[in-house]
Amino acid sequence: MHHYKRLMVGLNLSAQDEATIRYAAVFSRMAQSAEIHFVHVVPRLKIPMSVRLRYPNLYRPVMNQMEHAIKEYWDGHQKVALAYDVAEGTPLTELIYRCSLYAIDLMLVGNRQEQRESGVLPEKLALDAPCSVLIVPEGTPPNLTQTLVVTARSQFPAHDPAEAIVAIAQEQGADLLVIDARELNDSAAVRLVTVMKQLIRNSKIPLLVWKNRNTGMPVLKTGREWKEDAWKVSSVKAMEISHRSLAA
Repeated sequence: MHHYKRLMVGLNLSAQDEATIRYAAVFSRMAQSAEIHFVHVVPRLKIPMSVRLRYPNLYRPVMNQMEHAIKEYWDGHQKVALAYDVAEGTPLTELIYRCSLYAIDLMLVGNRQEQRESGVLPEKLALDAPCSVLIVPEGTPPNLTQTLVVTARSQFPAHDPAEAIVAIAQEQGADLLVIDARELNDSAAVRLVTVMKQLIRNSKIPLLVWKNRNTGMPVLKTGREWKEDAWKVSSVKAMEISHRSLAA
């Protein structure tokens, strides 16, 4: 299993959180993670410092909601340290900032049904976060039995590679898609980014954008190798494909 020792989960305090929390629990068990940060972002409020100092527990009700959700859905690694954080600002900025602040190895975020058509936040997080990102469609049960790994050399029809990837995943019974975004030149990154966006918007299968920590996409460098027993699943299918097949 890759060294996902520090996880972060973005919560929005809705029904979407159940699937995200359950996947975080599975990954924490598999990686024997040391710590996991649950983060909820609220709009920045213009509250005078004097008021903040007078009411230091201003966000205690929000924290209580987070703790209640974790109590209900979490069954992760028993020795993992759980931390809760309510941040003020925009979700994209605050989540990415905390990825760097906490040296996160894997960030997990949900993907609501109604937002898939735009997919803006999951897409931007997958592109800009300095770590691997797992995007979990709302309502997806935490199954990890077979993984389909897509690289820049994967051979799929040029006109709609994302649709072909989903079809192969369904045929193979894959319940996790992985985009290997570690060793890419700029042109290969552009092609995989296009496929990644289509998968985020259209696929109901969880998508892991596999990156090295402290690299964005497409500024990616070499990293750990994917191994057959990485996820302790029955099969890992690596699709070797030509760059031409992913051309727009």
